[in-house]
Amino acid sequence: MSLMQHRAEEFFAEPHVALLMIPGPAAPLTMPVWYDYQPGGSIALVTGPDSLAAKRLREAGRCTLVVDSVTPPRYVAVECTLIEEGEPSLEAPRSVAARYLPPHILEGYLTHIEQNVGPEVRFTLRPVTWRSAGIG
Repeated sequence: MSLMQHRAEEFFAEPHVALLMIPGPAAPLTMPVWYDYQPGGSIALVTGPDSLAAKRLREAGRCTLVVDSVTPPRYVAVECTLIEEGEPSLEAPRSVAARYLPPHILEGYLTHIEQNVGPEVRFTLRPVTWRSAGIG
């Protein structure tokens, strides 16, 4: 059964790993991503400025994010439009990574990004359509 809108948004606001799907010329690009979201707001995700995900998101201007859980069984899928692309920055991943990593690991992760990955770009997405189902 479909979740009420506020329940779907609350579930999506938890720190799940989302499945990101971006339309492409032959097939969608599908990959796991971390994201940042607060109910009623926009969605943020970060990636390398020259990554395939960044290129496809710029081209398509839209994507879908899906999160789920086994216990209790539920899922939320959000169709989104791209509303903003930030400048590449070493600080871009901080707010997203902070949702997933404890403080004592976060700084090491950000140091790794700085030394091995380089600046990342923050994409801001507007949720357009919510689909959900769940029990419990």
